[in-house]
Amino acid sequence: MNRPAALLFALGVLMTGLIGYLDAVTGPELAFSIFYLVPIGFVTWFSGKRRLGFLLSFLCAAAWVIDDRLIVHEYSSKFIPYWNAGIGLAFFHLFTTILFELRKALDRARILATFDPLTGALNPRAFYSVANDEIQRLGRYDHPFTFVFIDIDNFKTVNDLFGHNTGNLVLQALVSTIKKNIRVTDKIARLGGDEFGMLLTDTDFGESGNAVAKIRQQLLDHMKEKSMPVTFSMGSVTFLQAPSTADEMIRIADAEMYEVKRHGKNAVRFSIWPTGPAAPIRGAGSRDKGTRQPGTRDSRNSGLEI
Repeated sequence: MNRPAALLFALGVLMTGLIGYLDAVTGPELAFSIFYLVPIGFVTWFSGKRRLGFLLSFLCAAAWVIDDRLIVHEYSSKFIPYWNAGIGLAFFHLFTTILFELRKALDRARILATFDPLTGALNPRAFYSVANDEIQRLGRYDHPFTFVFIDIDNFKTVNDLFGHNTGNLVLQALVSTIKKNIRVTDKIARLGGDEFGMLLTDTDFGESGNAVAKIRQQLLDHMKEKSMPVTFSMGSVTFLQAPSTADEMIRIADAEMYEVKRHGKNAVRFSIWPTGPAAPIRGAGSRDKGTRQPGTRDSRNSGLEI
């Protein structure tokens, strides 16, 4: 049991004790049994662990029976306390199971509403929300950001030659590799079948060149290792002023990516918006080294292009 879950369970036990005490001191005229659902529901919902709900259900059923014995000293049959305990425990367990399954269904719906189920990247709806927040942030605080439109070259060939399961593995590997090479504040989204968007927050032009070149090389190395005949065409745009919408942001980067496609694929084209293309930049470093001279660059793989 992890520490937060243990604290929740301890609080649930305290609530159970309090309810049991109130049930005992108020006598048989006031029914308190329904209030045992409060600690059970609290622990089950916020811990997300059904077994803790079951354990607390057992404690609540025990407290209920003890209170009954304290209030009603004699029963017509010695089996009645055990019957009451069984009924109470079954009811509490049923409540725990229903609540746990509801929590699980809501979590599943939240995940489906936010993430692409195949790759784990943000879905378009969630990404548009994040992107619009970043656009508004740029408008308020003048913090530049970079958006990268990524298209997988020859992805249809992979599906045709190796099957859709292998194509799915390529998509998953792309997202997994990118997630390992970006910060928590950066986002990767699946925008179409084999089209992805990468949002690098607080990233200027020079920093984006270093980051995107590193990520692209990691992707190429991984695909080469897996003998996958795919490369990557990318359009990377650093926004110094806020675009009007996320759609405009995507359109601008998409146009840069298609320039790469038009000139032979398997490259990255860098640009700044709204000032447009400038002189090429060379070299590589880290995003910590600050801004380089603005420019537009095609970064190509020197190997065979398939």
